[in-house]
Amino acid sequence: MKEKVEGLSLIQKLEQIEPLLEKDRCSDAWDQLKEIGIQGGFNPHSLEKGVFYYLSALTLYGLAKYEESLENGERAFELLRNTLENRRIAQVQAVLGKSYLALGRLKEAEEGFRDAIATCRRINDEKGIVQAYNKLAQIYFIRSDYARAAEYLKECIPYLEKSNDRVTLGAIQRNLGRVYTLSGELDLAEKCLLSNIRMTKEPGQEVYLIHSFLSLGYLKLLRRKFRPASSYLHKAYELLERKESLRDLAIYYEYQGELHFQEGKLGEAEACYLEAIRIGEKIAPQSAIISQSCRLLAELELEKGELDKALESGEKSLRVSEAIGERLEQGLAYKVLGQIYDLKKEKDKSRQAFEKSVNLLDEINARYEQIRVYQALSLTEVFDHQERSDYLSRAKKLSVNLGLKYFEGTCELSLAEIELDLSNFEDSLYALDRAEKLFKEQAEEEKLSSCRNLREKIEKTLSQKSLSAENEFKLFRRYLSDTEYQGIQQGNLDDSLSLLAKKVKGERGFIVYRNGGEEFYFPSLYNLEPDKAKTLTKNLVPSNPLDSSSERVQNNTLKPLIFTHSSSVQKVMENGKINTLLLIPLLTGEEVCGYIYLDRVDNFTSFNQKELNFAVAFADLLALKLSELQKKGLQADNLRLRKILEEKCSFSQIITQNSRMLKILWRLEQIKDTNLSVLFEGETGTGKDFLAKALHYSSNRKDKNFVAVNCAALPEPLLESELFGHKKGAYTGATFDKKGLFEEADGGTLYLDEIGDLSPSIQIKLLRVLEEKVITRLGEIKQKKIDIRIVTSTNKNLEEEVAQSRFRKDLYFRLNTVNLKLLPLRERKEDIPLLVDHFIRKHSNGDQKALSLKPMILELYSEYDWPGNVRELENETKRLLAYSQSDEFMLEELLSDKFPLPNELKKENLSLYERLSVLEKQYILKALIENNWVKKSAAFSLKIPESSLRFKMKQYKLQAPEK
Repeated sequence: MKEKVEGLSLIQKLEQIEPLLEKDRCSDAWDQLKEIGIQGGFNPHSLEKGVFYYLSALTLYGLAKYEESLENGERAFELLRNTLENRRIAQVQAVLGKSYLALGRLKEAEEGFRDAIATCRRINDEKGIVQAYNKLAQIYFIRSDYARAAEYLKECIPYLEKSNDRVTLGAIQRNLGRVYTLSGELDLAEKCLLSNIRMTKEPGQEVYLIHSFLSLGYLKLLRRKFRPASSYLHKAYELLERKESLRDLAIYYEYQGELHFQEGKLGEAEACYLEAIRIGEKIAPQSAIISQSCRLLAELELEKGELDKALESGEKSLRVSEAIGERLEQGLAYKVLGQIYDLKKEKDKSRQAFEKSVNLLDEINARYEQIRVYQALSLTEVFDHQERSDYLSRAKKLSVNLGLKYFEGTCELSLAEIELDLSNFEDSLYALDRAEKLFKEQAEEEKLSSCRNLREKIEKTLSQKSLSAENEFKLFRRYLSDTEYQGIQQGNLDDSLSLLAKKVKGERGFIVYRNGGEEFYFPSLYNLEPDKAKTLTKNLVPSNPLDSSSERVQNNTLKPLIFTHSSSVQKVMENGKINTLLLIPLLTGEEVCGYIYLDRVDNFTSFNQKELNFAVAFADLLALKLSELQKKGLQADNLRLRKILEEKCSFSQIITQNSRMLKILWRLEQIKDTNLSVLFEGETGTGKDFLAKALHYSSNRKDKNFVAVNCAALPEPLLESELFGHKKGAYTGATFDKKGLFEEADGGTLYLDEIGDLSPSIQIKLLRVLEEKVITRLGEIKQKKIDIRIVTSTNKNLEEEVAQSRFRKDLYFRLNTVNLKLLPLRERKEDIPLLVDHFIRKHSNGDQKALSLKPMILELYSEYDWPGNVRELENETKRLLAYSQSDEFMLEELLSDKFPLPNELKKENLSLYERLSVLEKQYILKALIENNWVKKSAAFSLKIPESSLRFKMKQYKLQAPEK
């Protein structure tokens, strides 16, 4: 809205413009100026014309039309320079300086502000002096001369305190905060910026708040405090929506883009950078906004792997920063160009760019950016290990001085990687421990993951080194005293483990092995209880490597495991007290016979390469000692098991009173020590496999192997491989030499069950073995002589099979030297009571109640034909015993399709009295069983006199079973 200017003199009209500009009403001021210009009336060389040009310059500057502002300012200066209007001259010099500054012409801008300061001093204009000093500080800030920038800002403070100008003092504090931020003095910076916000409370000061919020947002970004950074930037943006300032809006998009980039949101970051560039081009193509935004865009494109785009953006940033003399951005542009050239394999260009970056940033002492460039070049292969290490040490020192723990951590992590490349494992682990501690304090999960990955890489390298020729202890006789070495040779495992633990400074340890089954054995413990050792073993030595939750454990069953930190230990077990541990396999050939475990719980220092090497070398000796111990144990176990089998599988253990079965046992006794082939024929479940075992364990072959194979259970190719064995490479999947069952049974007995299902091709090969007593593995031509006894069985009629040409006649006669036909259970029912008694005792674990069930079971079994024979009898007895364990059961509950109602209840012509008698007998029998045949207790449960119970027992012929 235009101000009323009618009726005023020309100078009065011009004086009406300045209040509008003070209120940032630049558009209204420009409209007034255009109207005054149209009305005319100026003397071309008058003071009024000079003031008109000055006000036009100031208004155009506010409208971001810097070239036009500069043109009007120069006209104003030409008209005013020779007058006594020093205040106006100083104002013109200041607006010229601001226009030059906005256009990136820093040298002319500095001259303009210095001239303004000189003019203001002549007229004692302290406010003008402060404004000019503030702008000089901005110039030196752009040039990255932060010390000079801070010096000029501090020059302003006495003037402002004298005049009690709190608003301008707040602005100076804000600018100091910005300077301190980039010089790395972050605590001072934050103090200044927060002070400025507290001082900026008056209406119309929104632009100052915008600057403070932007600066605080950037400061929090440097400290990687992303949530408060986002909060401050959002506050700045809300104010920018109400009060447009293109330059500040561009800065907002720069900072918001950097925040997105640090958070890994590359798409959002790119959009922000492009918007900042768009605004910057609109304001001034040669400005700090363009150089900064293009450099940030280059860093993002580099991250995305778009090297050509990154190179274009980086070179543009460099051109603009050189044109305006912005040395900080020059240094940062050279940094990103060095990274790009490194990835393009242009090593010379990369080194030159990095060296220029380092020199520029060192000259201006931009400590925060120095850290970043030192770290960037340390990740390239352009510099050697020593140079990279030196730069990282400098970066770490700066990070410590500035309190930037994140960057201190990244320096330590990079140093750990370099030391690993140089095989300096202890130095690498030391740096890694420091990095991990710093990242934990900062809750940097992504970096902690990088630490864990590097630690695992170090631990794997340590393990590999200990197995290589670099292990100086592989011939370590000279590292032990004569007494120690003799103790290893002659002493027990406890002595050896104790010596090893002391040599490597292990605080606890054990030796563990698994003897066939799932159970672990601990022949030696050092400062550990067995239960604790068992818990540790379950986590580190799974019974099956595939059962382990840790992929690390699965993939290293033959290699030493080293965990160098409690964080590594926690990946395989929930235990925060173990600081470092070793798990070393004890190898005999390529087989693991056990493991050595050593750890430290009080000492926080990790096992090092030398200690690991010593333990791995020492493990060779312990493996031999443990192998000897295991062999002795296996020999004792074999003798014990054979003794059990001899007792369990002897002819005397066969339960029968049938005359035909007794005759079969007599014949077996006569031929047991001969080499005659025996063929058992009979239905399934008649005991053919048991008699085969009894024949072996009663014979003179009992000290050798009894090998059984079911011919019907395996397909022909697999059966042939199982019987004869194979050589490595004999067929697809044959990855190792395998001994066949014929070889396993050499000197003993080979039992071929279901011989009638043997294929014709295998029948031919079996016949050859019987005739020549030699076998040949698949894939080999070399023959091996064997001494075995063949025992076979079948539930088929082999004579019929021969007649139908399904079984070779010559093989049948070879196998049928002694033919024994086993009776089905239905033809030897006199054995059922004996067998039932045996199975009850076998499966009841001495339970007297179970033993008392025998009369009931025999009653149920009396009418059944037992097609499954003895095996079915045993299974049914187990079932009935299981069902009868409940306190309440009825006889009919035990019945099945196999066992219908007792004969008494089947009769259709029974009277009511007879049927009641059957049920009465059942209830009495049940009561007796439940009370272990104690008549007094049974009578009480039935609520009848004991004399009545005795009478009923006599009536129903119920007698307690023999015990």
